[in-house]
Amino acid sequence: ADTYLWDFGDGNESSNANTSNQYQQEGVYTILLKSSIASSNSVCWDTASQVIAVYELIIPNVFTPNGDGVNDIFQVKSIGLDRLEGEIFDRWGMKVFEWSTQDGGWIGKSMKTELDCSPSTYYYIIKTTDVIGKEKIWKGFVLLAR
Repeated sequence: ADTYLWDFGDGNESSNANTSNQYQQEGVYTILLKSSIASSNSVCWDTASQVIAVYELIIPNVFTPNGDGVNDIFQVKSIGLDRLEGEIFDRWGMKVFEWSTQDGGWIGKSMKTELDCSPSTYYYIIKTTDVIGKEKIWKGFVLLAR
């Protein structure tokens, strides 16, 4: 191609071959690329498009379930997701807790015994599905401090 016309679906455009765009708001965007091919006078055009969902996801790395009303729940904050599921594992790989709602979270108790879990580092797996159906898995660690 010798000519590129990018439309990022948010009002931004570019004519660069290699370009990028930073979205300022969550939402669903259709990116269009119109490029001239096999011609130096831009007579033969080809078009490609891709739909993307832009969303925000905040996963805390520490929480303190001590009943003071501040930071008592390990909860993933999200905007622009259709589904969110979470699992918490201890250092030996045993599942401690799970939830399957966007407003769910972990209050630092074992789902089997309902007793407080020990202060320690736990492993999480968060599964998300955005509004266009794209699934993603987020893995990491969270510190439970009392």
